[in-house]
Amino acid sequence: MKIADFIAAFRSGAEVANAATWKNRTLAVNAIVALLSALLAIAAAIGYRLDVTREELEALAAGLAALVAIGNSIMHIVTSARVGLPSPK
Repeated sequence: MKIADFIAAFRSGAEVANAATWKNRTLAVNAIVALLSALLAIAAAIGYRLDVTREELEALAAGLAALVAIGNSIMHIVTSARVGLPSPK
């Protein structure tokens, strides 16, 4: 039943019951990701070396950016009744 409810939240006109909480948590995750990215950039600028190659870091950053983008897209859809998939007929 939970999966059906989750899928139903993607329909236009539907949203999760506690949309404000979901939006606040999404903002918090975005802030944490931005902070970690900034800390890594600062550490690299002052000469701190991580035991990973530049290519590995770039791949990790790209993967993390993709996950955040997917998460943000899902949160925008399920926390707003004005956007989403068309309702079934």
